[in-house]
Amino acid sequence: MSNIYDRIFKEDIEPIIEVFATEVLHVNMGRTEEIKDKIQATWQREGDYLKKLIFDDPSKNCVLHIEFHVKDEDLSKWMLLTYGMIYHQFGVPVRQFVIYVGRKKKPRMPSGTQHDDCSHQFSIINLREFSHKMFLNSHIPELVVLAVLADFEGEPSEKIIREILGKLHQLRGDTANLGKYVQQLEILSKLRNLQPLTSKIITDMPFVYDLETDIRYKQGRRKGIQEGRQEGRQEGRKEGLEKAKIEFIEKLLLQGGFTVHQIVSLTGTTEALVKQIQEELEKQKSPAPTKNRKNGK
Repeated sequence: MSNIYDRIFKEDIEPIIEVFATEVLHVNMGRTEEIKDKIQATWQREGDYLKKLIFDDPSKNCVLHIEFHVKDEDLSKWMLLTYGMIYHQFGVPVRQFVIYVGRKKKPRMPSGTQHDDCSHQFSIINLREFSHKMFLNSHIPELVVLAVLADFEGEPSEKIIREILGKLHQLRGDTANLGKYVQQLEILSKLRNLQPLTSKIITDMPFVYDLETDIRYKQGRRKGIQEGRQEGRQEGRKEGLEKAKIEFIEKLLLQGGFTVHQIVSLTGTTEALVKQIQEELEKQKSPAPTKNRKNGK
C-alpha cells in the first residue's frame, strides 16, 4: 500500500520543492542539478528526492536527500549508507531529511546513529507539527493537498477537508487536473483515518468530480442540442457522462494501486459496475482460447 503514497509524493515533489524546502525544511535551494548515475539507479528508493544544489559560492554546494516515509521505523542505517555513497561520489555535504507522514502523532524513529568512531545525524520532519493553514493558503495545488496531513489545530476534520476541496476547485476550476488532486486527497486522507469522511464529502460536493467537463460528455451534449429536442439533449448528456465515467474507472483499474472501494468512492458509482468493468478488462488481457484441431480440420 505504501507504494501508492510514494507515487503521489514522487509525482508532486518537483512543483512544490522550492516552497517546501524554504518553508518546511529551511533550505536554500540555489540551483538544482539532476543526479544521473548509479547512485540514483541503484540506491534511490521510490519516496526519495535526490538533487545536487549548486550555489555561486562552491563551498555551499551540497546534495539534498529527502525521503517521505509512512512507517515509524529505524532508517538510520539506510540514511548513513546513502550519505556515504553520495559523499563518496560527489565529495560535498549531504543534507538529509525524512518527512514523516504516517499515522502516529509523534514518531519514535531515531534521527541518526552513534558509535564509538562514527556519528551521523539527519532531520526528521513531522508534517503534523505544521499548521494546515500554511499548506491551505498556497497557490500550488500539490501543497494544498498536503494540508490533510498537517495539524488541524482543533478545527473539525470535515471543515478542513471541505476547505481543501474548495481551494483545489478555486485553483484548478473545471480542468481535468482537478480530478487528479481529489484522487490524491482521498488516498492521503487514509493516513489520518479520514478516508470514509473524505469520500463522503467528495460525493457531497458534485463540482469535485464533475465528469460533465469530460470531452465525451461535451460531444454527447452537442449531439443532443443539434437534434433540437430536450430528449436529445438529455440522452446526449447521459451517454457522454456514462462513457466518461466508465473510461475513468478503466483508467484507475489499469493504473493499479486502487481498491474497488476506493474507485467506488472516487467515481460515485456502484461496486457492481466497478467489478463488471474489472472482469471485462481481465478478459481482454487473457489470450483467446484456441480450438483443438482434429483430422487436419
